[in-house]
Amino acid sequence: MKVLVCLPDPRLGGPQKSAMDVAEVLSDKGIKTEFLVPQGHDRYPNTLEKKGFAVHQLDIGMISPLRNISNNMRYVASFPKNVKKIKSLIHNESIDVVNARSTLSLQSVGAAVSGEVPLVWHFNDATLPRPFVNIVSRAAKRYADEIVVSAENVKDHYFRNIEPTKIYPTVNKNKFDPGRIKPLSFESSIPLEGDSIKIGLVGNISPVKGYDTFIEAFDHIADEYPNTVSLIVGKKLSTRLNYLQNLQKQISRRKLENQIYFLGWKENIAGFLSAIDIFVLPSHSETGPMTLMEAMMMKKPIVTTNVGVVPEQLEDGEHAWIVDAGDTAQLAAGMQTALENQNEWEKIGKASRELALNTFTANAAADRYESVYRSAISNE
Repeated sequence: MKVLVCLPDPRLGGPQKSAMDVAEVLSDKGIKTEFLVPQGHDRYPNTLEKKGFAVHQLDIGMISPLRNISNNMRYVASFPKNVKKIKSLIHNESIDVVNARSTLSLQSVGAAVSGEVPLVWHFNDATLPRPFVNIVSRAAKRYADEIVVSAENVKDHYFRNIEPTKIYPTVNKNKFDPGRIKPLSFESSIPLEGDSIKIGLVGNISPVKGYDTFIEAFDHIADEYPNTVSLIVGKKLSTRLNYLQNLQKQISRRKLENQIYFLGWKENIAGFLSAIDIFVLPSHSETGPMTLMEAMMMKKPIVTTNVGVVPEQLEDGEHAWIVDAGDTAQLAAGMQTALENQNEWEKIGKASRELALNTFTANAAADRYESVYRSAISNE
């Protein structure tokens, strides 16, 4: 069996890593995976090629945020031409199944349908606004041979009356092995005391990540825990600079400059997680989220909002301290509980890694993908 995994974003991120890890496991099952990505970024394609995968980079463009009207008009205008390109690729490579690996892999969906090739359509976000939700959900129910969602909240967002296959995002258990990872050092750039308790956060600096809520919540406990610092790793997005500036003003107003630090992006996330004491996820909305799963793999005590897979898989007080998204008081109380119960850290970390190993690995996802692919072919 030969599968074409179609990713609408060529940058190396969580979904791209997950697709690559799953493909490696599937190769041992006799399922060959090839990848289609738009031109524009070489790092992910180069990584795939080094692992022996065939990669097809086509000039097919990308959907931009809604406010970028001109780019999206070009995407729409070139849509029929790009569908033909992908359809030709599918035919020339004798593809058996197309995996549209994102909600907005629309060109690949069109190519699979027009080429009469079995289609697996993977929905992996819960932020698409209506009426677009209605359009893509109806299209999936009509044209996809199999529908996959990455979490229950994704299903609720798009599909109320059907039960798609649920396949969670994955984390590489070897790359996030707490017994093998060397902690990053921060002393050269941040004045840390020897007994400092380090709270870590990972994610792009964007409103959906809830950093404003976190800063307000941290302010509630900062005086009581003066030796606690918060280290935030995440890309400073050019489209969200106003948000970052507002966060910095918020920190300044609350006089937290010596306790909250933006570190920018770090390639070595495993090393960062190894170096911190507590991981906090304050997001307002997520599907995975990948950074939470990575922290679980690294046996970190976790305070998290109840987003994405959290209410589906994690138990409050067993795998993490769970709070309502957007609730400042609850987030502050969750962090305070974690700080007051350091004797629980090892137990919670061990339980969360065990859950991650059983639920969020490429092996678990590959078994489900194999079933989905074979089902798609039989449906055809």
